[in-house]
Amino acid sequence: MHHLLGMEAFPIMAVLGYGEDVLQIAGQFKAFEAERIHWSASLDLDMTRIALMIAYADQGNFQRFLEMETLIQPENWYVSYRDYQQSLYAFAEIRMGRSTPKFHSALNRFPGLKALSGRAK
Repeated sequence: MHHLLGMEAFPIMAVLGYGEDVLQIAGQFKAFEAERIHWSASLDLDMTRIALMIAYADQGNFQRFLEMETLIQPENWYVSYRDYQQSLYAFAEIRMGRSTPKFHSALNRFPGLKALSGRAK
C-alpha cells in the first residue's frame, strides 16, 4: 500500500492543492523517509519526495523544498517512469518560482500538468 500512496496518491494530491494533507500524512509516517534498495521502493521514495517538494513550494517553504530536492536521485529513475517523474519535478520547480525548470521538456509532454503548474498559489 505504501508504494501506491507514494507513487499515485501523494503526487496527485499535491498537484491538486492538498499539500497540507500530504505533509500531515508524511509527518505521521516516518517510514517515508527511510532509504530503500528495491527499484520500485526507490521510485516510490523519490515520487514521495517530489510530492513533498510540490507541497513545500505551495507553502513557500524554500528550505524544506531544497532539502527534498537534494535527496532526489534522478540518475536512478526507472526508464518507464522517468518522463512522469521529470514532469512532476519541473512542476514543483515552477510552483516554487523557478523560471527555468530542470526538466521543462518533460513537462511539455503532460499538457494538463503543465497547465496546472502555472496555477495561482
